[in-house]
Amino acid sequence: MGTGSVLQYRLLLRETEMHGACPLFQRRSLPGVSICMGVALLVGCGGSGRLPIIGTVSVDGEAVADGYIEFRPLSGTASPTAGSPIVAGKYEISGDKGLLPGRFRVEIRAMQPVAKPVLDHLTGKPRQGYEQFLPARYNHQSELVAQVDAEQTRHDFDLSVRR
Repeated sequence: MGTGSVLQYRLLLRETEMHGACPLFQRRSLPGVSICMGVALLVGCGGSGRLPIIGTVSVDGEAVADGYIEFRPLSGTASPTAGSPIVAGKYEISGDKGLLPGRFRVEIRAMQPVAKPVLDHLTGKPRQGYEQFLPARYNHQSELVAQVDAEQTRHDFDLSVRR
């Protein structure tokens, strides 16, 4: 709970005690005080405005097995960047780490195993190697844009690597 919420909570308690706005508080019973405090906390801790984002990512009709999706705010959008791992073609960004409404450039990265083992620099032993297989137009030079608002929190992406 932020400093502002604590202050709101204390002011509400003082107001309640002075004017009897909460009848349960007047009796000074523990359950009554607890209920009033709970209401004060709920009122004082308003939502952040962040929205949860869910969706799917596929490439040429196949679910992306392993990857990462990131939403980067475009000019005029006052939102933090948010991202999520993609597992079995699905991703989910929870509301507490979600986006504020606006327009976003979407970057998607997906890894696939390479046929030839690579040398592990820490152990000196060969291990399975992976490579990013999506074209730059889907990640660092992304052409993907998403509009996020309360009605548009699901974003599915069916990408094509065949041109």
